[in-house]
Amino acid sequence: VWAAMAVAGSAMGAFWIGLIAGVLVVLSCFFFGKMRVDDPVGAISIHGTCGAWGVLSRTHSERPQ
Repeated sequence: VWAAMAVAGSAMGAFWIGLIAGVLVVLSCFFFGKMRVDDPVGAISIHGTCGAWGVLSRTHSERPQ
């Protein structure tokens, strides 16, 4: 179960992951706009870019056991 992995993270790690994701979503929206990708609600940026960031950054926010 992937959702159970959230228990192993720290609050500060979640803060930084979310903060960086917020910057990434803005940059990603500009990028896909310049590439003329038809994405009026920004779903690619939110779910694709920030989802990939969340998966990749998850290992950096783990609490030592």
